[in-house]
Amino acid sequence: MMYLLDITIYDNMTSSVKPGRLFSKAWQFASNAFTGINYILSDDGIVTSAEFDQMNGGGWIQYANQTGCGNTNWVDDRKSLFNQQAIFPQYKIFLNSPDPAVFKIATSLGQIVPPDPTGTRNCDGTIDYTVNVDKAGNVQIQLNFTPSTYISRMLSQVVSTGSNIIHWDGKDGSGTEVPNNVAVGLVVTYINGLTNLPLYDVEGNDSGILVKLVAPTGDPLKVYWDDSNIWNGTCTGCMAGRGPNTEDVKTNALTGGCANPVIYPPGCHKWPFSGRGWGNLNTINSWWYTVTTSSSYPSVAEWRSPKLLAFIDGPLTACAGNKGAIISVTADPNTEEYHWEYTGTGVTFLPSATTTVPSVTLDFSLSATPGNITVYGTNTNCSGAPSPLISLPVSISGPIVAPDLGPNRTVCPGPGAILDAGSGYIAYLWSTNETTRSITAKLSGKYWVRVGQNGCSASDSVTLVIFPLYPTKLKPDTAICEGQSYTLDPGENFISIVWSTGDTSKTITITSGGIYSVHTIDVNNCPGDDAVKIALRPAINVNLARDTSLCSGSTIVLHATFPGAAYQWQDGSNDSLFTVTEPGTYWVRVSHDSCAVVDTSTVNYCAGGIYFPTAFAPGSLVGNNYFHPLGPAMSKFTLSIFDRWGQQIFTTDNQETGWDGTRKGSLCPPDVYVYLASYELPSSPGTTIKVKGTVTLVR
Repeated sequence: MMYLLDITIYDNMTSSVKPGRLFSKAWQFASNAFTGINYILSDDGIVTSAEFDQMNGGGWIQYANQTGCGNTNWVDDRKSLFNQQAIFPQYKIFLNSPDPAVFKIATSLGQIVPPDPTGTRNCDGTIDYTVNVDKAGNVQIQLNFTPSTYISRMLSQVVSTGSNIIHWDGKDGSGTEVPNNVAVGLVVTYINGLTNLPLYDVEGNDSGILVKLVAPTGDPLKVYWDDSNIWNGTCTGCMAGRGPNTEDVKTNALTGGCANPVIYPPGCHKWPFSGRGWGNLNTINSWWYTVTTSSSYPSVAEWRSPKLLAFIDGPLTACAGNKGAIISVTADPNTEEYHWEYTGTGVTFLPSATTTVPSVTLDFSLSATPGNITVYGTNTNCSGAPSPLISLPVSISGPIVAPDLGPNRTVCPGPGAILDAGSGYIAYLWSTNETTRSITAKLSGKYWVRVGQNGCSASDSVTLVIFPLYPTKLKPDTAICEGQSYTLDPGENFISIVWSTGDTSKTITITSGGIYSVHTIDVNNCPGDDAVKIALRPAINVNLARDTSLCSGSTIVLHATFPGAAYQWQDGSNDSLFTVTEPGTYWVRVSHDSCAVVDTSTVNYCAGGIYFPTAFAPGSLVGNNYFHPLGPAMSKFTLSIFDRWGQQIFTTDNQETGWDGTRKGSLCPPDVYVYLASYELPSSPGTTIKVKGTVTLVR
């Protein structure tokens, strides 16, 4: 172990020691466990100390400077070097604190002074920033861009007392040119005592470095480093240490630095002594400084004149009469307006000859002549420096007659609208990707067609609106039973309805078979048609005995016979005949060919032995020529006969006088008639009996 002792100057005249007068700009040491303190005097008079504890260097050269491992630019030069040695001695390094009687030592730190930092913009995209300081030092300018797609950029420059110009080349942190009108934010930091300490071939520094501000006095300084070159370094056949330094971070240049500890060791920027040492054959740089001023200033807009444009397409062959040719140039972020011209005649620029996008639409008249399309770019900031003029040759072919799809229109739904581009063209292309002369359009929208002939093309378009469909739809073909009715309805939203029957009502009700059709006009004046076939099934004739009476000990047979029919009586039986043995209400359902009828008969008690026949046949040779009740004598008797429409056709109050089947001397037709009777029986005087029933007139 070696402990470094101070080497001092002895004054023979005064017989006194003069410490802090011996220095070197480059010391060479040989020690495997170096412990000691060096004092570094920067060119701006700031004194800092660097203390080491058991640093394993072997043999190395120690020097300090303002720039780091190079002297080109601060950002790159401050990075440690992989498998390289760099020697750029600049500052005086003492083994004791420098003597202020001999050396110019700063008693205070420098400041940025008015006027505030400003930037002078140039149309080549550069900015010259002016920064005023009251003493020499370093200035860092942090450039922040809006939008943030551009990477922040750090400028650093050694400055002297007074006004200093710091030039920015107009590029962001990734080397991309920042375009016109991007906002450039400005943070200016004034640095005193910027000190770099590159150490070459120091294998291990397990305790790190302790850095203090000596003159002027102040708090310990933060230590920075950027070892990314060593972390990422590779070589073939070399024995240099490489790979991650597990003792520390790759870089802290942008993360606030390493604050020196109160108790040392350990300190800042450690690297391990393992194998041949992580620092073997590498130059590992550390730096520190004191900041006196760091302020933000208003953003300024970048100025950059438009760049040379370039046509995306080659020479253009246009057809006279063609519309909608699009010409484009590469977009330039520095160009706000593109100015187009044509050296020939018969060309119209759309929307105008000045655009804010890098393209323009051209319409060629039928009399267009050849020429050149020219364009240049301008912006407001650099109005006196437009981009160079470029040109595109244009040749003109013969005109082509454009297709005509007609005016925009509305179309009724259904088969659609036929769009015809016309004959005489050798190629067709529709917006539907069809290539035929005509297409059928069934959907609302804009349709266009482009036609080709003799190397030229022309186009036309039309907008169709397809009305909504209001279908005319009758019910499916069906069959109805004779005597039934059926309603036909075509649907809704019609202003006109005409039936094949001549009716114009919304619906019709039919009772007979046939084919029925309807023609409609909907609310959009679109026509519609439909038809339906109605079959008529024959009627089922069932006529049970109408309301009658049943005397004790007798029976009545109800007939419901119809050829091929099925039967269902009220008790579930299914014969065509039903024998009644007691009074009550009886019904039958007769079904045939999907039709069905129900008939009902009411059988009453035979009151007091009075019987009303259910049928009679006037003029018959077998008797029963009159209709009247049979039984004992009755008092207060009345009998009335009514036809099926409720009209009274006969009345009597004589039990023996029956109805002969006539009305006012005229024969009544065979039919079922209703009778009403009332009477009193001798056995129950004062009790009126009323009877209602039906009788069938047979001839």
